[in-house]
Amino acid sequence: ILENFDSGFMMMAEARKGPWGFGFDGIYFKLKDQKTSSWQGPGGIGSATGDLEATMTEQVYSLTAMYRLSDAAIKIDAIGAARYTQLDTDLNLVTTTGPLLPGGTRNLSAIESWWDPVIGIRVIAPIAENWTFVGYADIGGFGVGSDITYQAIAGVNWQVSEMFAAKAGYRYFYQDYENDGFVWDMASHGFYLGLGIGF
Repeated sequence: ILENFDSGFMMMAEARKGPWGFGFDGIYFKLKDQKTSSWQGPGGIGSATGDLEATMTEQVYSLTAMYRLSDAAIKIDAIGAARYTQLDTDLNLVTTTGPLLPGGTRNLSAIESWWDPVIGIRVIAPIAENWTFVGYADIGGFGVGSDITYQAIAGVNWQVSEMFAAKAGYRYFYQDYENDGFVWDMASHGFYLGLGIGF
C-alpha cells in the first residue's frame, strides 16, 4: 500500500453527557498506480502505447453510541455503532497508436457501498502522570453488510495540557464483504500519530 499511497487521514470526535457518549469515526485513504506498456500490431505492423491508471478510494464512517460501564480509575465503555463503507474504483486507459491501430481513451468506474452494525468495548487506564492507555475492540457485520468486520486499537495518550493530548498507537481494521461477484477481503493496519483537542 505504501508504494501506491496517494493520500489519507483518520479523525475521531466524541461528545459526552453523564454516562452516555456519542462519537464519529472517519477513515479515508486513496491509492493510485500507473503502468505503461507498448506492443505491435499483427505481423509487426504498427505500434501502440497504452497507459493505464488505477485509482481506488476507501471511505469508512462510523456513528457510535457509548455507555460508561465503569467510571473509576479504569474507565470502561460499551459501544454500539453503525459503520458505512464506500469503495470507489476508477480505471483510465489511454492508448497512442500509429495509423493502423485504433487509439483513444477508455474509462471504467465502479462504486460499492454498505452498512454494518457493530458492537465493541473501550478501556481507558492511567499508566503514569499525564499518560493513559487506550484499548479498543469491536466486531460487526454479521451478514447484514460484511460477512464479518472487526478492528482493534492499542495506544497511549500524553496529556500535554488541559486542552491538547498527543496520541500514538497501532490500529488493525479488517473487512470481509461480498455482493454479486464483488469481493472485498481487506486488512488495513499500521501505526498512527495524532493530536487530541478537548473542549
